Amino acid sequence: MGYADGRFFHRFPNPGWAWPRGNLDQLLFSAIAPDQELALTTFRSWLGATDIDDMGFREHRLLAAVAERFGNQLKDHDEYPRLVGLQRMLWTKSRMAVADVLPTLKTLVDHDIPVMLIKGAARLALNPADQKSRVSHDLDILVPPSHFSQALAQLNKLGWNSASGETHLCLTARHPGLRAMNFFKGRYGDLDLHQWAYGTTHQITDPERGLWQNVQQSSYFGVPVFVPSAADRIALAIYHSGRESHSHSDWLVDCAHYQNDPLLDWDRLLEILTQTNSLVPAKVALSYLESRIGIALPPNFMAGLFFDRQKNLLKLASDMLQSKPRSDWNTVTKLGRGVAKQSQMARSQRPVVNSLIIRGKVTGKRSGASRGFITRICLGAAKTGIHAIRLEIDVDLPGVARRLEFELNSENRHLARLQIRQYRNRKGRFGLIYTGKLDLNDEDKNIWLDARPGRHLRGGEPQLMVQKYGIVPFRVVSFELSGTQMDGFAGKIGVVGQ
Repeated sequence: MGYADGRFFHRFPNPGWAWPRGNLDQLLFSAIAPDQELALTTFRSWLGATDIDDMGFREHRLLAAVAERFGNQLKDHDEYPRLVGLQRMLWTKSRMAVADVLPTLKTLVDHDIPVMLIKGAARLALNPADQKSRVSHDLDILVPPSHFSQALAQLNKLGWNSASGETHLCLTARHPGLRAMNFFKGRYGDLDLHQWAYGTTHQITDPERGLWQNVQQSSYFGVPVFVPSAADRIALAIYHSGRESHSHSDWLVDCAHYQNDPLLDWDRLLEILTQTNSLVPAKVALSYLESRIGIALPPNFMAGLFFDRQKNLLKLASDMLQSKPRSDWNTVTKLGRGVAKQSQMARSQRPVVNSLIIRGKVTGKRSGASRGFITRICLGAAKTGIHAIRLEIDVDLPGVARRLEFELNSENRHLARLQIRQYRNRKGRFGLIYTGKLDLNDEDKNIWLDARPGRHLRGGEPQLMVQKYGIVPFRVVSFELSGTQMDGFAGKIGVVGQ
């Protein structure tokens, strides 16, 4: 049975079952179908039957592409001014994001750090004329693992904050096992720093090695950068987004553009898709582009792609469920996808985490006023060796279920993360207790306790988000190191509540 066998093609688990449908399908067809007249007719039909106010950010990104494609041909439609305004708003925000990140990109390059742009940034570097049609509010950059620490240090020096809320010392300790880290700066600066493009591993795999061996030189608003080869650009789009249920669909539009690249090595693309276990989402995406959108793809490549017969039916079902757009889920699909996602995460290689995590517990409710609560304090001088610790602090809980995050650091090194996941909506003053062990060396002169947010907040977030993710100030009740009471604290920083 071929990959497009009529009525059977749209039955599970054939790829057509996971194709975009309805509004999403019409927008994608309008944005990329080679038949310009049919694409315009499809979009006019979409406009006549759809209220733009009912659409979300996923659709808005595609609307920007459609508006740029047809321009004045839509001038006679009542919604034309809104489309133009939407496109300008998205473009303006993209430009402001670029302005916040461009000096940092130049700094990395000036410090001889090899920088490769991936995802939407790569497309804009190759074709700046796509700025109005390709929305990009963040920048994805890849640096070799050998330069990752250096890049982290530069981001810290330039004032970038980890989206997950850790200190720079903690990120430095954890980075060997992390594929990528997200950083924020200013109002619009949003940067994803990657050290591996394909998966999380401390080994340089064949796809990773081939990625750097086949790069192209380009320029991003005047900054010299690398971009992946055409084969890697398509493979990366499918690898990163093919199983994400079209939370955004720009990647599929990118694939439609990249397939026109005369330098595209189709044999290498098939090899990468095979090596990265991306054949199923590739079949869904590329059969959609060919059979539904009408983009002619090389017959030999498509035959090779569909030659594979997935013998692991559970993995096949998992990939199909994860590829189906969320707008087309029913109750069974949603539950099945949740199970599939969790199973995939359980099977995947877990990253090496070079960070000690000490789990704590919430004790009883406290009485008294919450004065003198702080966000950072020196607990005292450190002692070389392995020590048992016991830390007791008081906090004011905001009344929402959330994760509580603290860090123990010396001046130059991360020591441990202190975590509690509290599922009850506790409100008021409570005690927290952490017990564990610390391995201290000669460089650890003092031990510092830092309160950290659940995620970085830029300011202006709703109160509920602040309660759920903001820093929780504390008051130290006691701290014991190997049974020795630490008398007196060396200093206090960030005192609140006074």
